[in-house]
Amino acid sequence: MPETMTLVSKLLAYPYALFKDDDCILASEIDNAYSLKSLMKHVGHEATIDTIALKYFRGFLFFAIKAPHQSTDYTLITVLREKKTKIWADDDWQAFCKLMQTAAYLISIEQHFPIQVISDDTGTDKQPALSNHTFINHDINTDFQDNYQLELSLIALLKKGNLQAIKPLLRKLISINQSKLSDDPLTNKKYKLVAFLTILTRTSIKQGCSANLAYRLSDSLIQALDNLTAQEDFTLFTDHMLIEFSNLNSSIPNNYTSELVNSAIVFIHANLYERLSNHEIANCLSVHPAYLSSLFKKKTGSSLHHYIISEKISEAQYLLANTDFSFSIISELLHFSNQSHFSKLFKSHTSYTPREFRLWF
Repeated sequence: MPETMTLVSKLLAYPYALFKDDDCILASEIDNAYSLKSLMKHVGHEATIDTIALKYFRGFLFFAIKAPHQSTDYTLITVLREKKTKIWADDDWQAFCKLMQTAAYLISIEQHFPIQVISDDTGTDKQPALSNHTFINHDINTDFQDNYQLELSLIALLKKGNLQAIKPLLRKLISINQSKLSDDPLTNKKYKLVAFLTILTRTSIKQGCSANLAYRLSDSLIQALDNLTAQEDFTLFTDHMLIEFSNLNSSIPNNYTSELVNSAIVFIHANLYERLSNHEIANCLSVHPAYLSSLFKKKTGSSLHHYIISEKISEAQYLLANTDFSFSIISELLHFSNQSHFSKLFKSHTSYTPREFRLWF
């Protein structure tokens, strides 16, 4: 239990309190019992397992979420100063909510849960019978590969570059998965890290990362992992893996307020090697091309056609630097009208001709 709440503290990094029914059983940086009772009364009762409740009061924001645990639900409440959140963008709010959900999930899978009721000085709320009680849950799904909420939170932390919080979360994920994949300890650890790499790759793509870049990074890391020969090599490899995926996810385009625009971007990344047009993308998204083009320009500041070309040029840069494909083959693969047109667009976007780029990079 202390390990779990330490991890919760690192994830949230804000004052929080944990309640069983109306009783506060754990609190961090909130030491006033009356305030704790008020938190549960005014915001905790409105929280659900799937929804974060929010209340505003005198410059503070109070967030609450339920954490289901065997036969009862626990309530996690955290407190933020309003002035801190005024500079938050949409992705900051999304990341915070994902971390709240992850913290609740970690509490829900905690198997041994000691209870110590924190009450006010009147003694009216004391329940000594609970002080040494422990709940044990044996019916929890412990396959971390299916814990989608944890996957989303990992990506949120990677985008923020918060490696200090990711490392203990990674250890928690691996400890949850107790299945033995190989009799050889070294091979068993490699298999589990490959499974984790699959999670990072899949979730990065779902969050808007280029599928080509994500799979390339995954392949290179799996090859490096395969070459490890000693247990002590894994710590360095894990640090390297997290840094590489952090860099990858920090390059993901901003999530825009329009889901339609976000869907168009994901579609473009997934189909760079296809012949893309405004009309085709709009057709796949079941909207009118003119509407999509107008909305895309309004939300991103770039025309849809210009964005497509920019992404194809970025892909061409990778092919020039990492393959021996000829300029004509690259032009054909990415469906430019001809090699001359490809070279012209490439120079306008990068200030280099394809030949110069290959020589320098």
